[in-house]
Amino acid sequence: MYSVGMDTDSKVYFSTATIMIRIPTGVKVFTWCINLLETATYSTTPLLWGALFIWLFTLGRVTGIVLSNASVDLMLHDTYFVVAHFHYVLSMRATSAVIMGSLHYWPIFTRLYHSDFIVYVSSLLFCFSVNRVFFPIHSLRVEGMPRRYVNYSVLIASTNKFIGYSLILTIISTVILLVSLKTFLGSFFVLNIDYKSSSEWAYRFPSKWHS
Repeated sequence: MYSVGMDTDSKVYFSTATIMIRIPTGVKVFTWCINLLETATYSTTPLLWGALFIWLFTLGRVTGIVLSNASVDLMLHDTYFVVAHFHYVLSMRATSAVIMGSLHYWPIFTRLYHSDFIVYVSSLLFCFSVNRVFFPIHSLRVEGMPRRYVNYSVLIASTNKFIGYSLILTIISTVILLVSLKTFLGSFFVLNIDYKSSSEWAYRFPSKWHS
């Protein structure tokens, strides 16, 4: 938006309005962290994905504040910094939220349970590898890599190789997570103690309407 040729006053207005977003988003991050610290929570796989969601949300918010500055955005526009920002905000954060909700509510809806060990392994591997994929992309902009390219310089080949190897680990962790879904069938109608603390488990299955 800043690169289309709008006047300076409009750039100042939109830049200020966008930067102000950091206030409510910062409040959300601190309330989430305080809620985790002040509440007696159990170490479950959905909680692990919730912590990953907070990390991705915070990092995406910080890079978004950088892009909200009109003068900085003109330099970062159409570079790999924007690619990294959007993947942190839209792709990985949305994915972690979907997986977090699925791991928590799928047993409640179906009474089918996953293997905690397999999900823990895949979750930790995913958290490690996915950040190794997208975090170095920020530095690719500093090295001059554009958003759309045909071929890039050999000077940034090492960073792209590192990202490629990390992507392989991400795919492996995703496959392990999908394999854990198969274990749902092996634990049919087996009560999992880890979820007893949740209020949703106080109702019968399937849950009645308006319960």
